[in-house]
Amino acid sequence: MNCPTVSTDWLVTDHAVVRYLERVMGVDVDAVRAKILADGRRDLLPKIRFGKIRIADGSVVLKVREGRVVTVQTAEKSRDRASRLSAAPRRRK
Repeated sequence: MNCPTVSTDWLVTDHAVVRYLERVMGVDVDAVRAKILADGRRDLLPKIRFGKIRIADGSVVLKVREGRVVTVQTAEKSRDRASRLSAAPRRRK
């Protein structure tokens, strides 16, 4: 009997990774959240709602959806994605 191949990406959830970082490796997750929201960024979130906030020296981008930071990217990765999207064929409505 053949078992389907399962991607290892789905064997450990992001929640489990965060808990491991916090409880086993001693990472202070609340301090990381505070750093992400520092320098007035917390106050910007409700105003931006959807978009991006560049932080640090511009090399880090916070993606914002519905007033919440949903992911963090390097500016380079953000530019790469924008290039791919602009090069993709456009769908007609």
